[in-house]
Amino acid sequence: MWQYIDNTVASDGQRFFSAVTERRINGIQSKLINDQTNWRTLENRWTDCTQNYINISSNQKIIMVSQTELQQEAKKLDSQYETRSDLFEIPTFKSLGLSDSTQSSNYLCGNSLGLMPKSTPDAINNELKAWSARGVESHFRHPIKGNDWVSVDHKIPSLLAPIVGALENEVACMGTLTMNLNSLLTSFYKPTEKRFKIMFDKGAFPSDYYAMLNQVKLHGFDENALIQIGPKDGETYVKTEDILNSIEENGDSIAIVCFPGIQYYTGQLFNIEKITAKAHSKGCLVGWDLAHAAGNVELKLHDWNIGNQD
Repeated sequence: MWQYIDNTVASDGQRFFSAVTERRINGIQSKLINDQTNWRTLENRWTDCTQNYINISSNQKIIMVSQTELQQEAKKLDSQYETRSDLFEIPTFKSLGLSDSTQSSNYLCGNSLGLMPKSTPDAINNELKAWSARGVESHFRHPIKGNDWVSVDHKIPSLLAPIVGALENEVACMGTLTMNLNSLLTSFYKPTEKRFKIMFDKGAFPSDYYAMLNQVKLHGFDENALIQIGPKDGETYVKTEDILNSIEENGDSIAIVCFPGIQYYTGQLFNIEKITAKAHSKGCLVGWDLAHAAGNVELKLHDWNIGNQD
């Protein structure tokens, strides 16, 4: 995994992390999708350069960071922050089917599926045992005190609230991402003749796009009611100023602004506070998909007035 940091983004209080599957380094282009040969070709060439990471500024000037410097910085951070790696099952190169080495891998795929907690098998088996032993009665008389299925979600808000920087009564435990998006749009998308558009990330999951499209169609509008914001030609991330300018230009016709906290594919961290404030100033409702932001970056949803349009 290689890290790309754009100085313009950094100066805007954001960080841009690129995990694209196509790289061009020293003239070698490798597609890394399920292709161990290309991966090793690129890895070997990279090792020959005795460098592990590249920083690329907005003018594409390359600044090399040595492996030693990177390791020193990692050790420094490890000494400052407690790690929980011993609580998780970390795939080895052997378990991944990449080699015979039992060395743990550096797992960086948390955007899709994080590491499995070691406690997961016992937690699942406890519920299977409850189902087996008491059947439907486990809704109200679970063998483990406090695990009654009928109220199992009641314990979650107090755990989620500090992660997203919200009050406990501002958090609800619901279902899957697209289902949640559909439910929220059904509740909050109330278009009028003049204010009917939805602004969202052009690089969002396809299912998110169809959720937005179906909502505008249900209210008699077409795809023209969708404002999709993506990087400009030749750029790799969406600049905050471009989002703010679009909100300023189209704000009077926008009903909802909906962006991810972190873009799942590029890793861009959006300026949640600034975008929210701008959208609210134009009378727009704002929603944030924090699937990849919660637990990875500091969030202050209450302080940023995410749910308060005033």
